Amino acid sequence: MSFYSALKLSFHNMMASKTKNILMAVGVSISLIALILMLSLGAGLTSYIDTLAQDYSNPNYVTISKSGYDKDGNELEENANPMIPRMFENIEIEEVTNDINSYLSNQNSDFQIINSGENQNITFGFSAMTIGMGYIYPYVNTGNDSQDDDISTNTQSNDGEMIVYTYTTPPYYTEENLIAGTMSGMNEIMLSSAAIDFLGLENAEDIENQDYYVNLNINMTYDNILISINKTVKVTAIIDVSLFSSMMVMYLDYNFLNECVIEAQTNAGVVNPSGLKPSLLFIETDGKDTTDLINSYIKNNRKDLSGSVEEQLADMFSEMMSTFSIGLAIISSISLVVALIMILVVLYMSVSERTREIGVLKSIGARKKDIKLIFSTESLLVGLLSGIVGIISSLIIGGILTAILTSILGFAPISMVWYYFVIALLISVVISVIAGLYPASKAAKLDPVESLRHE
Repeated sequence: MSFYSALKLSFHNMMASKTKNILMAVGVSISLIALILMLSLGAGLTSYIDTLAQDYSNPNYVTISKSGYDKDGNELEENANPMIPRMFENIEIEEVTNDINSYLSNQNSDFQIINSGENQNITFGFSAMTIGMGYIYPYVNTGNDSQDDDISTNTQSNDGEMIVYTYTTPPYYTEENLIAGTMSGMNEIMLSSAAIDFLGLENAEDIENQDYYVNLNINMTYDNILISINKTVKVTAIIDVSLFSSMMVMYLDYNFLNECVIEAQTNAGVVNPSGLKPSLLFIETDGKDTTDLINSYIKNNRKDLSGSVEEQLADMFSEMMSTFSIGLAIISSISLVVALIMILVVLYMSVSERTREIGVLKSIGARKKDIKLIFSTESLLVGLLSGIVGIISSLIIGGILTAILTSILGFAPISMVWYYFVIALLISVVISVIAGLYPASKAAKLDPVESLRHE
């Protein structure tokens, strides 16, 4: 018997009991729908996080910070205290610069980091978890000549000091990154969107209608000395350029923070205060390829270094989403095992129901392998039908979920990739064929005489 003949006979048999086969295909397709949707959800969430990271970074800048580990991957003692910033000494900056330049040369890149002069392409930044702000001072012009008098008569207290993330404004942040307000300078700061409630604003735009002053009270351990910075600063903008904007993040000018640190060190009795040491290095590259090259070097060769906070969070969330996607795929795969058993049972019952038919086929010359071919082809057709039903249903359900999530969240973290459907179809065919092996083998072994006598 040719495969074409077996295919025609199998199709005829399926049509003769189409209700049973359609129900079986629907049962298998439910497993496929779950698999496709779980993979699409994982891919969509990962893509969304990657997009956020790209929106909150600049492809022409590399951000480098200390990881809290040494080059061998051993955790350093100071990493245990998040209030102690991990800062670069001058000799460390020089060493990092030389190592990256050597790597770029070995990779045949023309780009080099220049640490001084007019063409300097490396700048410094600082970030740390600190005790940051105490009181709000909404400033209303009452006609007094002294701003301090106005502030003192318009003091509004919040619930006290809070832990904030202090972050000097990266060199690639511009007015376009602001929700409302203007870029900060000396004696000024910008706050993340979490500050809207802190300042008592109805919306971010209110920052432009009234001057707000905050009692800046930064306390942190710096060079093993507890220093305290106390300043009255103006809030100039609400900014939303970070994956952690829901946290209280304070952005301020690097030079302003440097002056504050020098003053705090002097007040703490430090002789010849060193000023601010950077905990972030910003390298302006000549394009995305060089940026990716440097980031790749840091990730693969320098366990003591990390990328920007946004990149670290993006990598962490991407790993979490990958694990999440694998977990969902495994859970949905369990239902595929159930589907395999269901197909096996249905085909096994089909062999019992068609015993006389098998006896007739054998009596007119059908061989064992012909009988196997007929039942294997039937299971193949069941797999194809299940795969097609599953793919069509997934597209419909995915479209509905996308519309609902978009209307609720403003975006839909579902990404249906074409090869997910190919994988689902192949899985459907494979499990159906595997499930049909035993019933096909049993049918092939039936004795023709006994089969014709079967009632």
